[in-house]
Amino acid sequence: MARRSDRPPSRPGGVTAAGAGGMARPADQAAAAAAQGLAAERAGNLQVACNWYHAAVTAYPNHVDAHRRLAAVLYRLGRAEQATGVGLKAMALDPSDGATAASLGRLLRGREINLARSDPMLDAGIAACLTHPNANPDDFRLIAEAALRVWPPISGLTGAVRRGRPPDAAWCLSDTGRQALTAPLMVAFLSRTLNTDGDIETAFVSLRRCLATAPARIWQAPHVIAFATALARQMRINEYVFVVTAEEADAARRAVEDLETCDALTADRRLPALMTAALYGPLVNLPNARLLADQADALPNPAGDFVRESVTEDLALRATAQSVASLTPLADIVSTKVQAQYEENPYPRWLEFKRPKAGGWREELTALAGTSGLASSVTAPRVLIAGCGTGRQPLSRAISYGTASDILAVDLSRQSLAYAIHQAERLDIRHVHFAQADLLELTPDAAGDFDIIEAVGVLHHLADPLAGWRVLVNLLRSGGLMRIGLYSRLGRADINRIRDDIRQQGIPAEPDAMRAYRQTLLQSTEPHVRRVLTGLSDVHSLSGCRDLLFHVQEHQFTLPEIADALAALSLELFAIERHANMREALPGPSDLDGWLAAEAANPDLFRAMYVFWCRKV
Repeated sequence: MARRSDRPPSRPGGVTAAGAGGMARPADQAAAAAAQGLAAERAGNLQVACNWYHAAVTAYPNHVDAHRRLAAVLYRLGRAEQATGVGLKAMALDPSDGATAASLGRLLRGREINLARSDPMLDAGIAACLTHPNANPDDFRLIAEAALRVWPPISGLTGAVRRGRPPDAAWCLSDTGRQALTAPLMVAFLSRTLNTDGDIETAFVSLRRCLATAPARIWQAPHVIAFATALARQMRINEYVFVVTAEEADAARRAVEDLETCDALTADRRLPALMTAALYGPLVNLPNARLLADQADALPNPAGDFVRESVTEDLALRATAQSVASLTPLADIVSTKVQAQYEENPYPRWLEFKRPKAGGWREELTALAGTSGLASSVTAPRVLIAGCGTGRQPLSRAISYGTASDILAVDLSRQSLAYAIHQAERLDIRHVHFAQADLLELTPDAAGDFDIIEAVGVLHHLADPLAGWRVLVNLLRSGGLMRIGLYSRLGRADINRIRDDIRQQGIPAEPDAMRAYRQTLLQSTEPHVRRVLTGLSDVHSLSGCRDLLFHVQEHQFTLPEIADALAALSLELFAIERHANMREALPGPSDLDGWLAAEAANPDLFRAMYVFWCRKV
């Protein structure tokens, strides 16, 4: 039979091309169907295009472009869940596809996902997105957790642990263990983003305990070394927040003691000791950390790379912290206590962030409030970020304000500032100047004056928030804008119940005590505790847990109290920001009475905090 690739199919899935003997070749059939889909899409016939693209991927499941086009059309048709599944399959087929990875990230950001069953192709697509340089791993955290929850090795491990049968060395070395520990999704998830799922944590905790207490022979298996390295990366991300048993603590102590005499360690003992220590604390804390990093080439990869990279990175952070410029003295008692907290636990230890449109700050404000609020003559604003922490806020805002802006970012904590400086270098953001300062001590002589001042999540940690706010107002030019973030008393009702319990029990803000208390929260069935655990990722890292539940100083506000403060400081409310999780109809951006009614109807409306813009009048 003659080949008839030029004949269009009469319906999606119809035969379009024939090979020898008249049998249609799936790839040719899919290509013809995809071409029909593209023609229909260009003509604006999206449902017809959807049908053709679906025919293409049915005829030839490995047709990458048809998967991409189908995902895009499904999204335009409002079928986001289907678009996600098809897009992830496209990533599984072509893990290098940065455009699809970025699009999926925007689609999945902050979306709660439930999967009924495990799908290897979806798992492969998620793993590809987690590791793609164009994608923000945090965007894929929730769907990765959903996939891992229904993945048989994880669900099986969790069930076994609850039945008193945790994994052992024999399981790790078995075919089942090897398959589980080398799964790309597991390794990518551990290495690239923070786990916030309690069931998955149960599995990871049991695996860490197994590795720490298993006989040395387990470390001869390359797949065990690779998994242990990924788990060590997760522990760096969550700052070693998992609870530690006495047996584990003893194993970690022995590992550290061995490493302190590493010259005497044989090769077969050095690797187990290094990886065990790395699972329970930063290797940089070892007195001979630099020597261990220098000798990392003798270790098998990826363990060798991890040891070298983690120690080198942490030593560099310490050096940078010592070199940070200081603008003001730190004299206030509460400020010194807050500084001490963040020197011990810089917060947050972020990896990536949602990138705003470059130079798009006026568009953002106009979309929020109908006007940018600042004179059009201000094309390159001078901006102060007060309380910049580890840099996520100032670096994100630096992109939004554009490279012509002049941004000063200050914080109490040198360790936090060091992290921010290193992230700025990694992201090649050069127009933010970092300095140590107590905002209470800032003056125009020390810092200058500003068109825009941002203080989000800062003032409520001062002894007198209004006094600190007044200092910032004095640095703001006439007609300038302020972006302020303050905790909501209503929004933090569940958190306050937990903080009250911590105070009543006298639990100190020390790592072991925080880990132990956090473990009681994970095991709690109290509704207010479950809401905190499932709604706030902070509880799943040590610095986040301390910031959320053990902070040394915290004030909370109501909208009427904010209105009084604005009046006292001669500021006018410009706009209250809407959070991504606000689904209901909302009042106008400056309608304070409307927002008060909305929060009364939904106390979780400002669960994170109030974030609002105001203007100096």
